[in-house]
Amino acid sequence: MIMKYARLWIGLQLVLTGSFSMAGAPEAQRVALQAPECKSIQPFYWEIGNSQGLLVAGSPGKKYERQDEMKIASASKWIFAAYYIELKKAVLAEPDKNLLLMRGGYDQFNVMPCALRLTVEACFQARSNSTVNPGNVGKFYYGGGSAQALAVGAGLGKLNRKKLSKEIEGTLKNKFSLSYSNLALAGGAEMNVENYARFLQEILKGTYLIKDLLGADAVCTHPATCKQAAFSPAKEDWKYSYHHWVETNGGPVEAYSSPGAFGFYPWISADKKTYGIVAREGRGELAYWDSVLCGRAIRKAYFK
Repeated sequence: MIMKYARLWIGLQLVLTGSFSMAGAPEAQRVALQAPECKSIQPFYWEIGNSQGLLVAGSPGKKYERQDEMKIASASKWIFAAYYIELKKAVLAEPDKNLLLMRGGYDQFNVMPCALRLTVEACFQARSNSTVNPGNVGKFYYGGGSAQALAVGAGLGKLNRKKLSKEIEGTLKNKFSLSYSNLALAGGAEMNVENYARFLQEILKGTYLIKDLLGADAVCTHPATCKQAAFSPAKEDWKYSYHHWVETNGGPVEAYSSPGAFGFYPWISADKKTYGIVAREGRGELAYWDSVLCGRAIRKAYFK
C-alpha cells in the first residue's frame, strides 16, 4: 500500500511505503522545517527510508530535489568501502584493514590536483598524495590517501572517470549509478539522492557484504582522548570503521554515516533497518557538520 501526501507546509513532500507507522513522520517534518539546526542550512533535501524504499521526505526551501546530481564529497568513502569489501569477498588482510581504518600514514592527500588527472594512479601520484608519514602509521588520520592506495593496489590505477564508474557500479551489482568528476576515490563521486538511497537500501537488504562489517574493528579518532589518533574532522568523540563513521560520543552507537564536505550526509541506524540522507551543496567550512546536526535532529525526531 502506497500513500502519497501532497506538499505540506513549506516545500514538504511525504511519501509512505508499505507497513509504516506514521508516528514519527510529523515530528520529523516539523524538525526539518523549524528546528534551529535545520533552519540554518536551508535549502536542503532530506529523506528517511528502509530496505523497501522511501518512507518520508521533504525539501525545505524548495531548491533541492531527489533527482538533483550533487557532489557528495566524502560520502564517496562509504561507496568505496562497499566496493572494496565486495571485491575482496570480505576477506581483508591486515594491510587492507589498516588502510580502510585510515591508519596507513597518508596525511598529505589533496583532492584538488586530482581534478586535472586522467587516471586513478595519476591522482595518487599527484604532488604529495602518495607520501606516507612514518610518524602517523598506525594512527588514525582522516583523509583520501588510503582509499587511493587501496584502489591502485586493487588494479584500478589505469582507469579513467568513465571506466572507474563502470567498475564500481558493476562490482556493486549495478543497483545504482554514479559518476566521478574527480578521480579521488574518497571524495570525487557525484550522485543524486535516489541513487545514493538505492545504495543504502541494498546495504540494509544485505546485498553487500559491508552490512555485516558496519562498525567492525572501529578505532578511536579524537586526538584529545586517543593516543592512536592524529586528526579527525568530527566535532565529537566518534569512532571509525571501514571507511565510515560510527556515531558514538561515549555512549551507544547512534548511527553509521559518511558526511561529505558540502553537506551531503547519509546515515544508517544502529539497528541497520533504516537509512536517512540530508542533501545539499553548501560551501561553508563546516557545511558537513551543520548537515550532521540537522540530520541527527531529524533522525531523533523520527524515532522519538
